[in-house]
Amino acid sequence: MVTIFGEAWAADAKGALAGLSMERLDGVSLRMGREQTRALLGAPHAVEALEPELTAEVYLPTDNASLHSATLLFDKQAQLVGKALVIRGDAMDLLVGELIRADFTLIAQSTQRTQLSGQDDDSDQALDLTILRAGDDTLLMVFPAK
Repeated sequence: MVTIFGEAWAADAKGALAGLSMERLDGVSLRMGREQTRALLGAPHAVEALEPELTAEVYLPTDNASLHSATLLFDKQAQLVGKALVIRGDAMDLLVGELIRADFTLIAQSTQRTQLSGQDDDSDQALDLTILRAGDDTLLMVFPAK
């Protein structure tokens, strides 16, 4: 999804997303296994069993003031089944604009939640995305299309 999160992003008027660097995280596709993702990202900062068949691995970027955290969700076969990114600041409008320019389709939108669908530019995998305003921050969730 480098089209969405690449170097082309500029800071918005309030500075949200300033300097957002997603290069290593961009290399992580929802088709990857746990070992492949750890080869790209290193060891997670925390691992939490959410239920017997779902594990969350949390990464806390140290070199990026805009990205608060990235959580990768793995099934019981250690396959990546979802990503959740917490971005500091209100970046919903910027994200939606970039995703639409990257040929994602707007499915539903309200002031607090936007849903889109489209193709990953790296893997060509069909994706469903949900963007939520979470207090002062923005939550982007990415899952394989249903």
